[in-house]
Amino acid sequence: MLKIKLFRIITIMEIPINSFTDFDNHRLVSYVYDATTGLEGFIALHRGALEVPAFGATRAVHYTDRTEALRDALQLSRLMSYKAALAGLRYGGAKGVILARPNDTAAQRKAWLQAYSNKVNYFGGRFVTGADMGVSSQDVKIMSGASKYIVGVSSDPVYFKATPAAVTKPKAVK
Repeated sequence: MLKIKLFRIITIMEIPINSFTDFDNHRLVSYVYDATTGLEGFIALHRGALEVPAFGATRAVHYTDRTEALRDALQLSRLMSYKAALAGLRYGGAKGVILARPNDTAAQRKAWLQAYSNKVNYFGGRFVTGADMGVSSQDVKIMSGASKYIVGVSSDPVYFKATPAAVTKPKAVK
């Protein structure tokens, strides 16, 4: 007997992506979802190519809705492209955002962080990410257990976010 599993199609927004003023012909914008953990978020790749990855940290914030989260991903991924260009890096800009739920237990948070990291793997190294607002050093360790495309494991990413660039750039380059 043949068994067929039916999937429910989820309409996340009925707004065309190019109607967002922050959409700048991004290479790829992906909605990430995991039914088991309740993970919801976006990964936006602004620039980058097949030869060089797009880089941008992931934030986990309590957004009011998906539209706010998508706008954040679009804006911040574009800014990451500019930051990379100004720093003389070959990388493109990207950003990951997770719609965090403030009442989740530590176990629930760990589950959706792992699910998110598994979604990062689908990009096959074209998206490299680490910690941003709402993502701790411990979270990065959890994420790196599920994906090799997570950075900031051997150093404290929170330190590098909170310390002026004049201090952190020489340390980061090492």
